[in-house]
Amino acid sequence: MEINKEILQGKIDLYRSKKLTRNELGRWAKEAYYYLMKGEYIEIEKISLYHFLREISTFHIEPNDIADEYPCPEERVLEIGEILDGRKNIQYTFFAKISKFVLQNSYRTRYDYFKEMYRMVCILDSEEISPDMLRFFKEYVDQDTNEMQTLIDLFEVHIRTILTENIDFEEGMIDYRRGFWIYAADVARDKSAFITDLKKLLECILGERGFRISILYNKGRSNIMFVLQ
Repeated sequence: MEINKEILQGKIDLYRSKKLTRNELGRWAKEAYYYLMKGEYIEIEKISLYHFLREISTFHIEPNDIADEYPCPEERVLEIGEILDGRKNIQYTFFAKISKFVLQNSYRTRYDYFKEMYRMVCILDSEEISPDMLRFFKEYVDQDTNEMQTLIDLFEVHIRTILTENIDFEEGMIDYRRGFWIYAADVARDKSAFITDLKKLLECILGERGFRISILYNKGRSNIMFVLQ
């Protein structure tokens, strides 16, 4: 099922012009939301729509006080339309976790690869690195990087950065060079901190750790960033 910002905005515009009923919009959003939750949410463009689709997916239901079910207000649907077409800016955050089911079925090869990387990071010493580890990390850093399309791609950018900042591949040694500091010369630096950071990032990729996502819509364009817990 194709889901993107333009499609969602188009559906809301059709509703606004009375070419789409409340029931039709709500049922479409419900279908899109459930489809996204099967694994498509891992794509950055689609997860930026998660919050909106979740809300509009109840637009068509009848209020039920007993079941505590209430539809998304029309005002909110129209407000989402204003956000998507750039007339209103908004920032929202939510907690997320990559599903192991999605990883093991849709990303099986990469899942096994990251499990092996995590195993190596767990035994990595902050002072020394074995030839096998050096070779493994060097091959990873030298891989062609993917276009930033998924949450995994986003995490990988940080993993590669940490590796290149802390390992001297030419000399074959740990070289603690995380020196991008501003007015922090007197801050004590823990040489093993990069190992902890790598573990956290890999745990997120492997579905072992949750993280908070912050999405900013500014003039109709979305920007996404994550915060580790």
